[in-house]
Amino acid sequence: MPNSFPQAPIQLPGMTGFYRGKVRDVYFLEDGRLVMVASDRISAFDVVLPAAIPRKGEVLNRTAAYFLEKTRDLVPNWLISSPHPRVSYGYRAEPVAVEMVVRGYLSGHAWRCYQGRCPDPLRGSATGRFAGVRFVGFADHHAHHQSIPRP
Repeated sequence: MPNSFPQAPIQLPGMTGFYRGKVRDVYFLEDGRLVMVASDRISAFDVVLPAAIPRKGEVLNRTAAYFLEKTRDLVPNWLISSPHPRVSYGYRAEPVAVEMVVRGYLSGHAWRCYQGRCPDPLRGSATGRFAGVRFVGFADHHAHHQSIPRP
């Protein structure tokens, strides 16, 4: 199924800039706010794949909006509203370039990172016995994941 999302940026009133990320399009507005639109694009291993997943953008945006709303009392965030299942509207802010990676198995980079740290011996590509959470950072928005060392 083709991606039903526009390939070219739309022009919004008061728009001062545009950024296309791997899965989101960001429209910068003159009042210091932004409109973020989640697409159906798929990113794997830092590459945008040619196929899309229908309604993925809606799930991504609704999940983010839900947690931003639920944690608003813990820490202020950028979200003002989510007027459409794919769209979030908010304040322009400096991002904290950290992502959480959750794994249910050990393979590849995760296997190399956790070798020797697990209490029980595990084999590569082990499943079912391990749930791993790892925080990764980025040097800039084009960089690959970089593990953040544990304190």
